[in-house]
Amino acid sequence: MLNQKYQSTSLYQMKTKAVPALTLIKIPFAFFLMFNLLACAKQAIQPENILPACVFPNRQAAPGWICGESVAGLQVQATGVADKSVAGVNYMYDIARIVAVKHLTESFKAKAGKTVRQYLVALNAVNSVAIEAGASTMNAISRESLVVAKQYKSEIGPEGRAYVLVGLDPNTSRTLLENAVKSSMDHDPALWYKFSTLKPLDEIAADIAALSVR
Repeated sequence: MLNQKYQSTSLYQMKTKAVPALTLIKIPFAFFLMFNLLACAKQAIQPENILPACVFPNRQAAPGWICGESVAGLQVQATGVADKSVAGVNYMYDIARIVAVKHLTESFKAKAGKTVRQYLVALNAVNSVAIEAGASTMNAISRESLVVAKQYKSEIGPEGRAYVLVGLDPNTSRTLLENAVKSSMDHDPALWYKFSTLKPLDEIAADIAALSVR
């Protein structure tokens, strides 16, 4: 009986002593794991591991306007790109500008059509007719009418391509849209006559142009 009691006591002591040993093994491992996770997280957010918002094809940082970032003072803008050419930098810039004006024309036409429809619907015009008037105004806008767009920025990228930014300031944008609406009125008098009972057409053209720059 005494031997059995002694053995039971010894086993109990061994078990109670084994617990701290296991705890000591678990604590360093947990600390080691947490340290590695923190180290990985810190490495992931290092400045050199974060790509800029805008990059050239070689992943080098590029000016924001190349990726479409808005430039202060411009109502509408567009960027054109030209590949490297043996014809020289000036030729590349000319091609990039042509491309930029093409993109600018498409953007301006889309904005014009949307503004016309928005205004006429607010004037209680039927939506389908307002859409038709917007499309007519878009047709009155051509690339030639946007040759007045100014070139604001240009750059040669590290890969050798040329980048050009063109745009319209609010006043120019407003004038171009008003002229486009009036041109549409001249080409589609029957369409615009439907709105003349709501307001004089000259006022409608001026209001639409003003709405576009708000």
